Amino acid sequence: MAGISVEKILAYADLSGHVQSGRLSEQDFRRSLDASLVSLPPCRQVSADSREVSAGCLFVAVRGLRTDGHRYLASALAQGACAAVVETEDPELPIPQLVVSDTASLYPLLCAAFYHTQQEDVRYIGITGTNGKTTTAQMVAWLLNQNKVRTAYIGTNGVSHPALQLPHLAHTTPEPAALHRLIRSLLDAGTDCLVMEVSSHALVQKRADGIPFSIAAFTNLSHEHLDYHGDMEAYASAKAMLFERLPAGGTAILNGQEPASALMASAGPAAQLWYSLEDETADLFADALTTDDTGTQHFTLHYAGESHAGCLPLPGRYNVENALAALGVCLAQGVGIESLLAALASFPGSPGRMQFIDLGQPYKVVIDFAHTEQALHGLLQSLRPMVKGRLILLLSVRGDRERDKRSAMGKAAVGGADKVYVTLKDSGLESPQQILEDLTLELSPDQYTLVPIRQEAIRRAVAEAEAGDVIAVMGLVNPESLQAGRLSYYQDDSAYLKACISERLLREGPWSDVVKGAIDC
Repeated sequence: MAGISVEKILAYADLSGHVQSGRLSEQDFRRSLDASLVSLPPCRQVSADSREVSAGCLFVAVRGLRTDGHRYLASALAQGACAAVVETEDPELPIPQLVVSDTASLYPLLCAAFYHTQQEDVRYIGITGTNGKTTTAQMVAWLLNQNKVRTAYIGTNGVSHPALQLPHLAHTTPEPAALHRLIRSLLDAGTDCLVMEVSSHALVQKRADGIPFSIAAFTNLSHEHLDYHGDMEAYASAKAMLFERLPAGGTAILNGQEPASALMASAGPAAQLWYSLEDETADLFADALTTDDTGTQHFTLHYAGESHAGCLPLPGRYNVENALAALGVCLAQGVGIESLLAALASFPGSPGRMQFIDLGQPYKVVIDFAHTEQALHGLLQSLRPMVKGRLILLLSVRGDRERDKRSAMGKAAVGGADKVYVTLKDSGLESPQQILEDLTLELSPDQYTLVPIRQEAIRRAVAEAEAGDVIAVMGLVNPESLQAGRLSYYQDDSAYLKACISERLLREGPWSDVVKGAIDC
């Protein structure tokens, strides 16, 4: 990106309320910049990470959870920073410094200004909630793109755009500089709408600040991330931050079956569109749900005094809820209901979300991200009608987070599945033994089979599956580099399942005689 003056960046950013009274004023800072810009190169970067600073960077010293950016001012200068935004001025630093009360709040605004992402001709859509964010957001992108509204997606499943596909992300909502740089690339590729998953962490940490959301959707709220937020009240308040920033001309899409929606509704001045599977007074109400042998769901949608036939090629009542949220977003965007329902009928699904693997085997295999007790219940209930034999589940959770929900996940697993393999996913720095003990704390040994190595658990489940069985893998979202202590390793559940299924098909099919002959030899 071509360099621009630091002063111009600050002119774009809204600094009101950020400059500390009694300290260096904004005007003094601007005069200091005016005197320095003759010798300074154009600003080519905004960053809060001193390791990424290069010549011409505006460095923002943010006080984070683990470190303080003020400790790295000298390092940023040595690497070419041309100015700094700080909360505490360093008198020995020979570059202009703007002293503000909260660098974390200002940082995303500076990033938005530098990358010029606050464009009036682009609609920004935020999706939040404990479960369903990814499916809903990717469904919105699908529906809008199918209706010729050029839409990009940013979230857990990476980044997508009609003209390009970008790598998966380390966080559901990236940090501000990376996020706005990414948005700039999507805008340059031609984007009418951007739909983003917005996590509670990102809202509290201000990673999503500086993005002018005009539509926001709320899916649901259940036990999750309490190791970070402390309690459900604080967790709900974090989600409500997205709706606080919607303008009066914006629209909040709210779940009428979710009690926490009341908090989202009261958070800001936006118009509201409610959806429900239970409340027939909701703006979007669906009933008469049926599921055919393929898992496709059929329903009747009631909207604006009219009824429409709807079809969703995904199983699970909760996925109809997700579809209602996505339809609400697209209706707020101005797309007609009939064209939306036509597009919904061909939605391909989201990777790692009720993702079926079909290589012609006589049993079903599905990967799902189910990471909460509520999501696991929903997964098993949705799969049960498809089971002609046994429902086999691979149960796993990530390490280094929320130990208190694990025993409930274990009980939900044995309560809904016929056979449960307890295995590991990503233990992180936590003891693998502790994770397995937590999952099986309230279970008797005859209720599960312990297979710690994930690949072995997948192999065993595939090897024992019979015609009519369903294997459900609580899977990894994408091919991932995982951590077990100090060891990093790679796992792709989809690819490994396909390899195991293919090997069994070959052994029992075209190569069966060759395999038997080799064994006899």
